[in-house]
Amino acid sequence: MNILEIVEKGLDFKIEDNDIKQLIVKIKEDDINELNKYSTELIKGKFKSTIKDTAFEFDDLKNSNLEKGFHSLVLYSLGMVLKKLFKNAFDTFMEKHIKDDKKVKDILPFDWIEYIWRLASFYHDVMTKYEKTNHKFPCVFNPFLTIENYLKYYCNYNVQYTIFGDYWNLKQIIKKYSRNNHIYKPKDTYNEEIVNRYFRKRLGKDRLDHGILSGYVFYNQLINNYLNQIGQKHKKDYKDGSFDTENSDKITIKYRPIHLLLFKYIADAIIAHNIWHYKSEEKYEYIFWGLESLSANKRLSLKKDSLAFMLGLLDAMEPVKFFCKDDNIVTPKDVLEGINIEWSDNNEHSFSIKISPCNEESLKILNFSKWFEDKFENMECWLDLTVEYNQDTKEIKITIPS
Repeated sequence: MNILEIVEKGLDFKIEDNDIKQLIVKIKEDDINELNKYSTELIKGKFKSTIKDTAFEFDDLKNSNLEKGFHSLVLYSLGMVLKKLFKNAFDTFMEKHIKDDKKVKDILPFDWIEYIWRLASFYHDVMTKYEKTNHKFPCVFNPFLTIENYLKYYCNYNVQYTIFGDYWNLKQIIKKYSRNNHIYKPKDTYNEEIVNRYFRKRLGKDRLDHGILSGYVFYNQLINNYLNQIGQKHKKDYKDGSFDTENSDKITIKYRPIHLLLFKYIADAIIAHNIWHYKSEEKYEYIFWGLESLSANKRLSLKKDSLAFMLGLLDAMEPVKFFCKDDNIVTPKDVLEGINIEWSDNNEHSFSIKISPCNEESLKILNFSKWFEDKFENMECWLDLTVEYNQDTKEIKITIPS
């Protein structure tokens, strides 16, 4: 299946048919900037329809286009089409972390895999624009240079809640509106100190990890939105922190305490997918920064780090972001029609994803060798999988323990 077919099939899950048709038309116009603009409208529209449009309610996102909006839609499509491969790992995670007598499917009033993946893929790159800033950081070794302070002083954005923050304070705030509410707290992939050290290490090389910023902003915005929504209700209107409301189209939107688990889980994955472990030649640099725990022996796995693993893998696999630049030498249409993806889960212990050029013409246009070197070659250092590359056919094969 080429990626254009994957986009059409993947978006069909939750985006209106007319939106898909219009998107396909725009793909054929070969302008990545127009695609990003239209994709931004679709993404913000989906947040608005689920009463989460406050996710973009600050100056830098409210009226601007997402620079990787189309990439995010293609990433979403990949995840939805490949959902079957990852479903068991997600189910296992939820069964482990939801402490309730009921089964997972009885607790959640929605297609929770689609819900989680949509929020993660649509929001993971929203802070991309800050990678183009020319700030110099002479004090990158100063612990005061935290992600929260970076957002405050360089992005004019105040963080009230983080996945590492005052958990008990948040619980008390929720309890004001709930008789018998539960807040779930899954384990962080990386602790706060590791995330901040990694962030400063990258700043020391004039590199800003927008994914880490996006994870922080996502959690803060979604928690504030939840609190604002629940604060608009009277206690008598709901029980145990759960209530329903309607959007502008009179569609019922459900608010449940389980959302707090999901927002933390998604934000953690967005942060983690931008933190790479070191190759052998980078060992002493990581030790210098106190990041020796980020070794290849502690890679992210599908079983243990389901969403972060899936996001890291498919984000690297998604080719539009890599091939399509503003110069339009390679167009989105070239990429989507030129790359084929096949998958198999016949082996009970693993499954594989095979990526290959569709034809000789796509081989001439798309530099598969460079793509492999930049996006796939180091994958085995931080994700629990194996990657094989056939230099003759340009085929990339990824095998993942299931």
